[in-house]
Amino acid sequence: TFNWGGLRNESITQYVEMEYNKTTGLYEYAETVFGQSGTRLWSVRCNLGNTSFSEEDKIEILPNPAYLKIRALGERYPGERIRFQAFYADMNNTLIKGNCTILVEGNKERMQITDGKIYEFNYSFENPGTYEWQVACQSPFFEGLIEKRNITIEKPLEADLWLRINASDIFYEGKTENITLILGNKGKYDAKDAELRLTYDGTFIGGGRINISSGEQKSVSFPWKPPAPGTYILKACVMAENEYNMSDNCATKEVKVIRYGPDFQPFINYIDKALVNQTRNVTVTVINFGPERGKGYLLLFDFYERERMVDNVTVELEQNEERDIVIPWTPYEIGYHMLIAKIILANDINPENNIHKRGVEVLDNRPDLSLDIVLPDFELNKTSDVLLVIKNLGTRESEKANLSFSIYTPDKEKVLRAHFDLPKIIPGQTYTIKYNFTPKEKGWYSFVGEITCLDDANQYNNFVSRSARIMPPGPDLTGNVYISEPLIVNKTATIGIRISNLGDEKSENASWKLYVIKGSVLYLSENYTSTFEWNNATHRIRLVSAENIKLELDGNEVELEKGEPKTVSNITILATSVFPKGVKLYLGDLILLDSDRISLDAGKNLFLETGWTPSEVGTYGVIFKISDPQDVYLENNLFDLTVNVLPEKPDIRVSIFSPSLAFVNETISIDSYLNNIGGSKAENVSVELRNLNANKTLWSMFLPELESGRWVMNVTKWKAKEKGNTTFSIEAECEDDWNISDNKMNRSLLVLDKMNITLRVVDKNGNYLKNIAFSYMIPSLFYYGPPIYNLTETQVTVPKIEKLTLAFGHLMPNYTLGLLFQDSEIKPNMTLILQEEEADLPTLHKVYEILPDWGYSNLTVIFYAQLKALGFENESMVIYYCENFRNGSCLSGWKASDTHLYGSGYISNVTQAEAIAFGEAPYCGDGICQDGESCSTCPEDCGSCPKPRVHGGTSIFSFTIPNISVPTPTELIFDIDRPDLPLGR
Repeated sequence: TFNWGGLRNESITQYVEMEYNKTTGLYEYAETVFGQSGTRLWSVRCNLGNTSFSEEDKIEILPNPAYLKIRALGERYPGERIRFQAFYADMNNTLIKGNCTILVEGNKERMQITDGKIYEFNYSFENPGTYEWQVACQSPFFEGLIEKRNITIEKPLEADLWLRINASDIFYEGKTENITLILGNKGKYDAKDAELRLTYDGTFIGGGRINISSGEQKSVSFPWKPPAPGTYILKACVMAENEYNMSDNCATKEVKVIRYGPDFQPFINYIDKALVNQTRNVTVTVINFGPERGKGYLLLFDFYERERMVDNVTVELEQNEERDIVIPWTPYEIGYHMLIAKIILANDINPENNIHKRGVEVLDNRPDLSLDIVLPDFELNKTSDVLLVIKNLGTRESEKANLSFSIYTPDKEKVLRAHFDLPKIIPGQTYTIKYNFTPKEKGWYSFVGEITCLDDANQYNNFVSRSARIMPPGPDLTGNVYISEPLIVNKTATIGIRISNLGDEKSENASWKLYVIKGSVLYLSENYTSTFEWNNATHRIRLVSAENIKLELDGNEVELEKGEPKTVSNITILATSVFPKGVKLYLGDLILLDSDRISLDAGKNLFLETGWTPSEVGTYGVIFKISDPQDVYLENNLFDLTVNVLPEKPDIRVSIFSPSLAFVNETISIDSYLNNIGGSKAENVSVELRNLNANKTLWSMFLPELESGRWVMNVTKWKAKEKGNTTFSIEAECEDDWNISDNKMNRSLLVLDKMNITLRVVDKNGNYLKNIAFSYMIPSLFYYGPPIYNLTETQVTVPKIEKLTLAFGHLMPNYTLGLLFQDSEIKPNMTLILQEEEADLPTLHKVYEILPDWGYSNLTVIFYAQLKALGFENESMVIYYCENFRNGSCLSGWKASDTHLYGSGYISNVTQAEAIAFGEAPYCGDGICQDGESCSTCPEDCGSCPKPRVHGGTSIFSFTIPNISVPTPTELIFDIDRPDLPLGR
């Protein structure tokens, strides 16, 4: 029997007996038809007696082949009906009855199923674009298929108009001009009876109906007579009924209406430079941009400190005509001048462009020498060339110029000096001097040069300072300490340490130590005694010698080594800095906070951190020291930092800042400060500022809280009503304040009447001096009036008192000369004559001859020496004064002050000085025979002492030629066979 089934999941079973073919010996079954595709099972069973046998197998029934065709019919425009069709047939082109689904623009629809007909679905699109559509068909007996297509929906066949305005940006009042509109049709249909309209600010100009074919472009013009001058908006639009896109149917344009007439505009041509008191031509181009001929005036002004008219010229121009006008100009002052060209024209239609400005730098017609020092790569005990480069940046050849050059060695007492007479240097020329130098000591060197030149236009580039670090091979260790957080008692803070190897070899065996010292910080000068408190006792300390750091502590001699602590009478003393005739000391309890040994490669840095928990409030010194037996430079092995440890509680501090002098009926500012310098937040803080004389509160404030480290500032305006002393008081209160001693502060000021005086500072020819500053002071009040700079003839307000100290300053590039006239009698008009002279000695800077027109009994000369090197070279500078000065020379001999200058603020009393100068300290060999020098102590400057004449025999002459200028060669001729000549000829 033959058994065949349906699909696997179906239970159709049919049994058919099979016949035996004796010829072939096979059991045969004719055929069967499967109604569906898929995998089928079939089996054969044979029964022989009581025994049966069976065998099973699979057969794959494939679907009948079919094909699917789809198409879209209809006008492909928005809103038009599109017929989507599908043709689903077998291989004999017989339509198949089946299920078909169409998906169009996200819409899924089932097609109508009809035997023997084409499947069809109708749909319309709203917008142009390209869309995907698909059809899927399937049947039980045939292959299922899917077909996809794209369909493009085009823009409708309508008109698409565009428009733009073609018109000038400027129209003239009352003058009719055409406005042209350019329009076109980029659509597929013609535009018929399109409406065209042109307006200005909504007011109708012209319009009408117009036909525009597809692809056509045409222009239409409308006349317009503009109204009053001003700015107007032109707007044009075109509209058609069958138009699809109206995005570019309108256009606007802003136009300006001006008066009809000439339009003159000046333009000052470029001027590269100008020289004071020298005439040069200024070219001004004048253009008439207007539609009408015009006649006006060109005015040229020079605006520096005030406006000055250079010239005025009549200008007559036709329409669009331009003309160059040359005007001679002579600037009388140095500085940045503003040239202003201005047109005067009554009927100018556009007066806004009648002015043109051009800045011009007016230079002094003088030389301007600049100096630069070029340093080589130095090596110890090896000679190298230091280049001194001098350039003339001015406009005139230099005359009587010389160069002072100094080298400050690590041994601060040793200074190498040279003086060079410079040749005449023409503008733009560079002159270079090679100076051979062999460094013999390791450390920092300063190379300082200064040029003096007759009538130099700019002295600010005459001075140059360069520094160089010259070391032998080897490691060079240095370090510093930084603390980035507030230090609060009993709280651990992090201390950062940075160690650097500045040398060129590795440091193999270095060690470092970090100390903290609680106590006092003192800066001591030689022979100066100071006191400090320690362990509830007052101690006295005096610096005997800064060079050897010798001290006297409570009468006991102490000798220190820099960076090494020493304990005397339970007080640890540590010197961290040594400067000329002074030291910096830490005194108190010393604690070794941390230490270690390290190795560090050349040029590398090492960053470390350690912790510190301060146990007491107060001032501490944090000292870091690093040591290496092979270190080539020990001067930078020590670093110290002064810090304050704050209490855990809040600590409120108040302060007042105000002038110590005020004038009646003038308002001053009183600055009040409230600080929390404690280590925690302050709560419920109140502060009050009072005028104690008037018993009046000027300002008060309550703060619920004030964080640690925060501060509050208030500015109170106060007007003085009467003369006399006024006292202000500020006081604060705070809960749990750690220290109430700084919660209150008083401040007093003196109120005076004022008066105006006129001051002039001139030379002996009556010309105003430049770079002059003025101020006044009341020493008893420590009050200094506000400075006035660039003083010429100025009215100044000063206190109305019988005598006042007047101060005049001559500001120089590298120092400031100050003249104090103490207790001077005030006059309504006062003139100071300060004559600037060239120095008659190479070691001096410029000399100032003082010729006041009022008598004085006590003249004080102040110099603020601010040489731009490393800071220690000022010790070689002093003040020179001359009691008898005539015609540029000191007849009585220059006298040097007995004290060297250290930094700024040095004061020297000079009685009846007729001239003063600032220069290098005198030394044997500078060419000046000073007080204290003689032929026996300094023959280099004062000459050899007279000796008895020796006749016959052999004489040996020993001589020194002082102050030879390099590189000028000097030829010396001696006739030793003429003993009758004076010695030293």
